[in-house]
Amino acid sequence: MDAVVISGGEPTLQRDLARFIRRVKDMGFLIKLDTNGTNPDLLESLIEQGMLDYVAMDIKAPFCKYRQVCCSPVNTERLERSIEILQRGGVEYEFRTTYTPQLDQEDLLDIAASIKGAKKYVVQQYREVDPTSGEYTGRAEKRSLYKSIWSDISRNVANIQFRGDFILV
Repeated sequence: MDAVVISGGEPTLQRDLARFIRRVKDMGFLIKLDTNGTNPDLLESLIEQGMLDYVAMDIKAPFCKYRQVCCSPVNTERLERSIEILQRGGVEYEFRTTYTPQLDQEDLLDIAASIKGAKKYVVQQYREVDPTSGEYTGRAEKRSLYKSIWSDISRNVANIQFRGDFILV
């Protein structure tokens, strides 16, 4: 093992996150942080201290639909700041979106526009969750994407990747 992924829930909610990362880094491990971007101050501090080697930031929806998709209020200005921090450099990163049933292809275009200039954008396949248990059902929705949408997204980001089963039509 040569790396540790710190994921969540949202790991930046943990008060002792920086101390934990420092201990893990002192053991010689690389650190990847999975975050939703809602704590840009901590993200910036961790990057400035050289404590992160890679960051994956989830962008769940276009900013205008965040409240609807997340079912709670989200300060999108904080998300925009986290995007800026990552795009400034200092750490390798990716932005990623799980292509949920609440999103359509136009939403992916809106998201790509909000991260214009990004090094990497990943669109992930949605896996169904049982609403009563919160567990994965084992079913995954295979979604179609128009090649023109893929092409339009590619104009905003250097590298687009798909994780899971998608049909390009």
